[in-house]
Amino acid sequence: MAKSQKYSVNVVEQSDNTWCAKIERQITSKKKVVSKQQDGFTSESEATTWAEQELASFISAQQTSNKRHGEQRSIRDEKADILADKQETAKFERKEKARARALGLEMPMFDDSDEAEQE
Repeated sequence: MAKSQKYSVNVVEQSDNTWCAKIERQITSKKKVVSKQQDGFTSESEATTWAEQELASFISAQQTSNKRHGEQRSIRDEKADILADKQETAKFERKEKARARALGLEMPMFDDSDEAEQE
């Protein structure tokens, strides 16, 4: 039986002298789920060969999908970091403006477009 970290191949003989090949994914240490299966093979070696080939293509497709989702996740995280930085800067500016108003100071580094219109 071929093993991967999460996936394994299981070949079972059925009652009518045919073989069933299954690709199983281990969810927890006690629970497995069949990801793909095919039955009707005339011999165990035929079923094992099919299962090994399908497992290789299945894992390859899974790795491609994981890579694509990882790239999308990194882009999404970068955008979230940029937004968080902008929000942090805006919050800092608001606090500094409020502090300056409380002390009666003018803050030339910040543009108060509302106050400039009133003057």
